[in-house]
Amino acid sequence: MPDHDYQALMLRAGHDGQGDVLHLVRAGAEASLCGIPRGSLGPAAEDVDAVCGECIEWLKSGRISGPVKTRRGDGA
Repeated sequence: MPDHDYQALMLRAGHDGQGDVLHLVRAGAEASLCGIPRGSLGPAAEDVDAVCGECIEWLKSGRISGPVKTRRGDGA
């Protein structure tokens, strides 16, 4: 699990961008994971549930970059 809190925000009206998708912003960050400045983003509409593909790819590559550790049970 990520050790940071993230908000899902969308582009404010009047800004060019990726339409009606949510962009992930790490707590305390000045921009979304895909690079959109926080000031260009605002609260999400209730009917929007698509998340920016670039933000998801950032999470996948940035958070799961090391080897995956698996737990093996000992049968006990």
